[in-house]
Amino acid sequence: MHVARVDIPTTACDRECVRPSISDIFRRDAQPGCNVAIVCLTADREHR
Repeated sequence: MHVARVDIPTTACDRECVRPSISDIFRRDAQPGCNVAIVCLTADREHR
């Protein structure tokens, strides 16, 4: 199973480049019936 960690860039242009990079990694081994999970963690908002 592939694992990818990406620190999301701050500019919109750079963020658009991240998605294809990540999807290419997982697409190589994708087969019907495979499961993929994408977990996003952010520290942009503080909940009080």
